[in-house]
Amino acid sequence: MTFIDTNIKGVTMNNDDTNNRALQPEQAKALEESLEKINEALAVEEKDREPGKPYIKHTHRVTSVTIGAIDPETGEDRALTKEEQAAQTTVDETVRYYPDFRLKWGEFLCDPGKGWALEDYEHYEERMKEYAETGTVRTEWGRLSPLTEEIERPAFPVNALPPVYARYTEALAESLQVPVDMVGVSVLALLGGCLQKRYEISAKDKFTVPLGLYTLVVADPGERKSSVYDEVVRPIKDYEQKLWKEYQKHQFDDELEQELAEEAFKTAKSQYKRCKDASEREALKETMLELKEKIAFFQKKCPPCLYMDDTTNAALEQELARNGGRMIIMSDEGDLFANMMGLYTGGQHTLGALLKGHTGGSSKTHRVGRDPVLLSASNLSILLMVQPIIIDTIMGDMVMRGRGMNARFLYTMPKTKVGDRNIETARAMDPKIDADYYNAVYSLYADNYITLEPKPKQLELKDSAQMAYMAYETLFERRLKGDMKDIRDWGSKLGGEMLRLVGILHCAAHPDAIMETPVSHETVDKAYKLAKYFSEYARIIYSQGTGEDPNMAVCKRIVTLLKAQGIERFTRRELHRISSFGQKKAEDLEPYLNILEDYGYCRQQEMTNGKRTFTEYHVNPALFKTSTEEAQDF
Repeated sequence: MTFIDTNIKGVTMNNDDTNNRALQPEQAKALEESLEKINEALAVEEKDREPGKPYIKHTHRVTSVTIGAIDPETGEDRALTKEEQAAQTTVDETVRYYPDFRLKWGEFLCDPGKGWALEDYEHYEERMKEYAETGTVRTEWGRLSPLTEEIERPAFPVNALPPVYARYTEALAESLQVPVDMVGVSVLALLGGCLQKRYEISAKDKFTVPLGLYTLVVADPGERKSSVYDEVVRPIKDYEQKLWKEYQKHQFDDELEQELAEEAFKTAKSQYKRCKDASEREALKETMLELKEKIAFFQKKCPPCLYMDDTTNAALEQELARNGGRMIIMSDEGDLFANMMGLYTGGQHTLGALLKGHTGGSSKTHRVGRDPVLLSASNLSILLMVQPIIIDTIMGDMVMRGRGMNARFLYTMPKTKVGDRNIETARAMDPKIDADYYNAVYSLYADNYITLEPKPKQLELKDSAQMAYMAYETLFERRLKGDMKDIRDWGSKLGGEMLRLVGILHCAAHPDAIMETPVSHETVDKAYKLAKYFSEYARIIYSQGTGEDPNMAVCKRIVTLLKAQGIERFTRRELHRISSFGQKKAEDLEPYLNILEDYGYCRQQEMTNGKRTFTEYHVNPALFKTSTEEAQDF
């Protein structure tokens, strides 16, 4: 067999080596140098092109290569001797050079397996001749490759968590066979709920944020979200149960005291009406005021509510008022969104409490038939574990995004472990690790609940921590013109979210000396890792909501259209007329068609109608086969 050498050492392929297609680094370098020479050859003047012919005459170095020889005595193949190899001749030969095909051949060597079949390149000269005579090259269609490429998902930076929480995150994920992201993000949200209203953090003048977080963990049914949820939030639920028991223990006494105060008030009021003496009337009036305050005190006493899993906007405002302006919403379902998007209000969104709860804003609500609700500041943390359909719903809702609700959440959608889980070999949770986590969260929440003050204590970034934070915030700001330009509503809040994470990590790492210990730049570095992690998932969630490459989503839509309408040939303009697929111009479809060509769904063909040359796409016939026909091919 004769091969075109073009001074490419070691690139020649033969039929006995079709499975070993990868190039060595030196081969790739030689091929790159050769392609540069090919590109120079393409830049010839028009006079060198034969009129009406699609090729250029060019001189190549052609080496006649003998693959092997047959031993006359044994009749078996044998390797060539050094003398026989030296006898092979290399000569200059003028050949007809077909640019588009030759470049495709070079592309195949650089990236074998995409585009044309191997045999088309091995029979290079024969195909060149066929191209000269017909203007086309016969190629065999390959199998269709599934359009299932996913965006690479970032790894959760477990080491960014304080040691107690990092060990727990890894241990629980291992014991339940779930992604560490699912546990780690839930832990962060719960820590924010423990610290909110007690602490806030400032990075520079007039820039202060509370420590609450809004988080969404997205996973399909069967991913053990409920198991993770139950374990992570156990300390908060247990603390609420403790308060419930104390409340029930004193409930009878409180109710009795309230009834006695109400009866005493009625008696004093009756005496006041009959009394004529001015001094006695004044004394009765003071008694009634004291009794009224006592009655109001008992009326305000209500069952403890540290968290909610399903609520409306009005109920949330009332519970915030009863709990000093703070609340945790945590659930392994997404019913909260249905309520906020108008389940009980005729489709009218009610987002006020959620929007202000994230920023620590004040509110003053008056409704007919209800007592006014006055909140000087409200702090809210949210931990929700939802299915992907919830993401599709909220991302497709113009009000949710337009009012900034979606931009307030930190998202994660870890890669599933379903199918790879092995409970038999999974390590059980270490009791000490579990106890350390439980006690840390329980104590952190209890201390802040008991010692809640009217105004949060303020943490400040200073010196190296301040400089590190400003540097990272600048990086995020620059990304708003780059890879986050399509999610600016979310990205513009990332600096504040990173600051919240700094405060949470600091408090969780130094629970006994929160105000006494300066915030370190190492803590800022860890918060940056977490913020960067969440930024990658925000891009995934906002782009599609399923973790799928958005380019692949468009390709799937194109394939569905081609198959549904039985389109075997088309141009970009014709396809754009049928459906734009979200693209303004027909030329904008080219990147997606290139992907489909790489995956075997179509291929380009240069066509001439006598007046002009244009590119037409031919569709792989396998796309139109029924499932029965496909099975027969296998």
